[in-house]
Amino acid sequence: MSQSRIGYIDQNARSNWMRLRTLVTVRWVAITGQVLALGVGHELYGLSLALGPCSAVIGLSILANIFAVLIFPDNRRLSEAETVLTLLFDTLQLSLLLAFTGGLNNPFALLILAPVTIAATVLPTRSTLLLAFLCGGHDLHRCIGSPAPAHCEWGAT
Repeated sequence: MSQSRIGYIDQNARSNWMRLRTLVTVRWVAITGQVLALGVGHELYGLSLALGPCSAVIGLSILANIFAVLIFPDNRRLSEAETVLTLLFDTLQLSLLLAFTGGLNNPFALLILAPVTIAATVLPTRSTLLLAFLCGGHDLHRCIGSPAPAHCEWGAT
């Protein structure tokens, strides 16, 4: 009988697992949720939100998705660096939305960990830690460095 060897997956092979189409699809879902959350918060709950800057940030994600779909083929597999840059963009986009809508007082602040969760499943440890430290730095800055914007009702204490 031959004995099969069970071990860790080679990190070099693992970093090329992420397809661009997967990240684009996840980003479309996120964009839909962001637009719905802003619309419901503003219209239904009457929250005073900075709709202009929030719309600009969401629009940037829409442009990034359209650019990715038009320029690259659907089956494009991203390298580790490309995946990290894409997830860094998503982290920055979420950070800006949180900055415009109440910071860590925003009930959606936990979503800042979504890019780190994706990174933990497809990227090597060092890339995941980079994203985690950047998210942690964002949270630390929001806790210590700056108060919630004055136009946010739930940011007032």
